[in-house]
Amino acid sequence: MLKKILAEIEEYDARERVWIVGPEVGRLLNWLVQVFRPETVVEIGTSVGYSGLWLADGLKKNGKGHLWTVESHKERFGIAQENIAKAEMGEWITQIKHHAPEVFFDDEAGLPDQIDLAFFDATKKQHNEFYEAVRPRMRAGGLIIVDNVQTHREAFEGFVDFMLNNKELDTVELSVGTGVLLCRIL
Repeated sequence: MLKKILAEIEEYDARERVWIVGPEVGRLLNWLVQVFRPETVVEIGTSVGYSGLWLADGLKKNGKGHLWTVESHKERFGIAQENIAKAEMGEWITQIKHHAPEVFFDDEAGLPDQIDLAFFDATKKQHNEFYEAVRPRMRAGGLIIVDNVQTHREAFEGFVDFMLNNKELDTVELSVGTGVLLCRIL
């Protein structure tokens, strides 16, 4: 079922350009979840649910964990809701319709107090703000994953260099998809 839904989303993205991560990054996210075995995962930028389904599938394969995914765009949020339901992954995913980074300061939003893995794939110029909001909740050894770091480097306004040179992080940049940054909290 999941493969069928992912393929449908890929076809939808080819027509409508909703900026999914693509299958290569999706498989990487799934693998990272299976290897790191996080219990709490937060995604900033749900879009139509593609990356969230890959993340949640990794959690399901581990038999534990939960994904909280944040999206502010009403239409994409609704499409993601439909895709999550069709893929029967609702048990593993909580959708939050909100803006990041403000969602981290809203006690009623329902985000976990401690985060094991965070995935950033939203407005590039706000990534510094995302990091500042997420970092206090990240456990030692936790992982922050950032998409689009090679194709959208200018839009990040120095964020990628900040992460690469941050002494609190062990960071590696991968040429997967549009470029992925993996940052482990020391």
